[in-house]
Amino acid sequence: MEPRLILATLAVLLVSACASAGSFCDISAPIRPSSEDVLTEGTARQILVHNQTGAGLCRWRP
Repeated sequence: MEPRLILATLAVLLVSACASAGSFCDISAPIRPSSEDVLTEGTARQILVHNQTGAGLCRWRP
């Protein structure tokens, strides 16, 4: 599956999942792993998607 399609799908799911509890921007924050964290490729990808979604929707800064 194309990475852009995956990112778009995850962004829609993240936003729609929070519809009744507040907006994504109201209840989410950037994920910033510490230098001591050991991440799998999948976890790193999920963090990237989360943070890119926040940057696009909430204007998070790196």
